[in-house]
Amino acid sequence: RIARPPGMPDLPLWTRGDLNAFFGLGINMLVNVIVLASLCLFVVNIPADDVNGVILPALGIELLIGNLFYFWLARRLAIREGRTDVTAMPYGPSVPHMFIVVLVIMLPIYLDTNDPVAAWQAGLAWAFIIGVIILIGAFVGPVIRKFTPGAALLGTLAGISITFISMRPAAQMFEAAWIALPVIALIIIGFIAGVRLPWNFPMAAFAVIVGSAIAWIGGYMDGQAVSDGVESIALGVPTLNLALLADGLADISPLLATAIPLGIYNFTEAMSNVESAAAAGDRYNLRSVLLADGCGAVVGAGLGCPFPPAVYVGQPGWKAAGGRISYSLATGVAIFALCTLGLFPLISAILPIPAIVPILLFIGLVIGAQA
Repeated sequence: RIARPPGMPDLPLWTRGDLNAFFGLGINMLVNVIVLASLCLFVVNIPADDVNGVILPALGIELLIGNLFYFWLARRLAIREGRTDVTAMPYGPSVPHMFIVVLVIMLPIYLDTNDPVAAWQAGLAWAFIIGVIILIGAFVGPVIRKFTPGAALLGTLAGISITFISMRPAAQMFEAAWIALPVIALIIIGFIAGVRLPWNFPMAAFAVIVGSAIAWIGGYMDGQAVSDGVESIALGVPTLNLALLADGLADISPLLATAIPLGIYNFTEAMSNVESAAAAGDRYNLRSVLLADGCGAVVGAGLGCPFPPAVYVGQPGWKAAGGRISYSLATGVAIFALCTLGLFPLISAILPIPAIVPILLFIGLVIGAQA
C-alpha cells in the first residue's frame, strides 16, 4: 500500500475526461474485435458458436485482467508522485498480430487440412508462444531501453501510428465521407479547439451519435442486420481449453519462425509505448507493464483465444483527450460484457464504421506530433 503524499488532493476514480477517452478507446477496441471475429468466421470458418461462445469470452477475460492491472499501476503512480493527471496505459487486442495469426498461421493450416479446429489450435499455440516471449522480454527489456535513445523508440512509434492507426481509418472515412467528415470536424472542435458541450456531455460520444444518425437517415445502414444481431445474442462463459492448446503445442516447430520475431516485436513496441508515456509525463515501470502484457496472452491462449493482446499505441492521445486512471479499465469491463453477452453482431449492425473511425485518425495524429 502506498501512502498518499501530504497535501495531495483527492485522486478521483472517474473524470469527465475519462468518459471522453472511454468512448474513444472503446470504439477503437470495438472495431478491432469486430474485425477479428469476422476473420475467424469468414476466413478460417471457425463455427459461430465457438467464436461467440469461446474465443470472444476468452478475449474479454484477458482484456479485463490486463486493464485492471494497468488501472492499478496508474493509481499507484499517481499516489506515489502526488499527481491527479496520470493516464493509464491502454490495452487491447494487437492489430498486427490479429491479421498475422489468421492469415499466416491459421489460414494455411485450414487450407491444407480443411479443419478449422486444427487451425484454431495452431493459433492458440502461437499466441501462447508470443506470451512466453513477452514474459522473457520483461527481464531483458529494461536493459535494452536503458541503452536505446528515446528518439529511436518514438520514431518507430510514429511509423506504427501512421500505418496501423491513421491510414486505414482515413481510407474507411472516405468510403463514406458524408458521414465521417462531420464526425472528424466535431472531434477537432472538441479535442483541439477545446469547445465543451452543454452539461459536459463527452464530445467523442456526441460525434459518434451524430455520425450514426446521419448514416441511418441517409440509408447507409441495413435494418435487417440489426434483427440478425438481436437473434445472435447469447451468453458465453469463459472456460479453460487447455486440451486445444496442448494439441496445438504438439507441433510447435513451424510456429517458431513467426512467433519468435513477432514476440520480440510485441515487447519492443511495448517499450516504445512506455517511452511515449514517459515523454508525456507518466513514467511507468517497464517490467511491470511487460509482465502484465505477457500474462494476458498466456491466459487468453489457455482459455481459447488465439489473439494476443498488446499495450496500445496512443497513451499521450488519450491523455490529451482527458483520460486519467480509469478510462482503460472501463473499456476493458465494457468489452468483457459485450464479449460474454454475445452483443458484437448487434453493435456492428447499429454503429456505422465511418462514424467511429475518425477518433483513431485523431489519436494517430497526436502520436505523430509527439514523435
